[in-house]
Amino acid sequence: MVKEIGGGINSLVQGNSNDIWAGGYSNTIYLGHYDGVSWTRADDKGITGEILDMTKDTEGNIWACGRNGVVLKYDKIKWIADTIRSVSPLQQPPVLRSIQYYKDKISIIAGLTDDIGKRNFYYYITGDMKNWKLVDSMVLENSSSQIRFGNFGLYLSTDSELYSYGLEGIWRWNNSAWEKVFDLNGEVYGMCVINKDYIITGSAYKKIFFYNGGSWISLSYLFNVSDPTFVFKNFWTNGYEIFIAGYGIVNGIQKTIIWHGK
Repeated sequence: MVKEIGGGINSLVQGNSNDIWAGGYSNTIYLGHYDGVSWTRADDKGITGEILDMTKDTEGNIWACGRNGVVLKYDKIKWIADTIRSVSPLQQPPVLRSIQYYKDKISIIAGLTDDIGKRNFYYYITGDMKNWKLVDSMVLENSSSQIRFGNFGLYLSTDSELYSYGLEGIWRWNNSAWEKVFDLNGEVYGMCVINKDYIITGSAYKKIFFYNGGSWISLSYLFNVSDPTFVFKNFWTNGYEIFIAGYGIVNGIQKTIIWHGK
């Protein structure tokens, strides 16, 4: 069944066995639910902005985050909302870019841009509804600024390790700090991890890499794409089967390409 919302979808998460939640924007935030038969729109409480990411905790609750510091939780009965207030000198709610459930808490990567001061603030935040804690932060304002963790997104591996990815590589949380595990001259746009010895990740300019436990190997030669700026962005694998998605210019038109391999 096709569902048109007149906006955009940024994230999908599976609820129970046959239902799916979708988050994005459609005038206000968009929260859509597929029950295995049809799509319905959930009550978004008139919250403005956009859902950027979603996840599910071990109790089956659905979580969503997005612009204007908004955090939403579906407790299998109703959606409840919270707002993470400013954690920067700008006194503005940050953009909550990515969310994961890790070790009985919600983890969030947030960011905020200072257009006047030409600075970008990023935060690693953990907690629960109405109880949030700033764990780490960084300010990027010039080439000498220290990048402490991934500013783009979070990823929870199959073996329950938490990673962050973004500008200049990938980091793994070691229970007290972010530890860099992959260095890249560019920005990591997506990743998939089975365990510490099986990681696949991608970037712009046709860059795609695989970690086999000993070294990082470029896989770019396997993909026949002509666009030199092609972006490898989405990955899924169980170690035996793999899907890889990216986008770029094909015959003069921007297209998304999905590869399936075994």
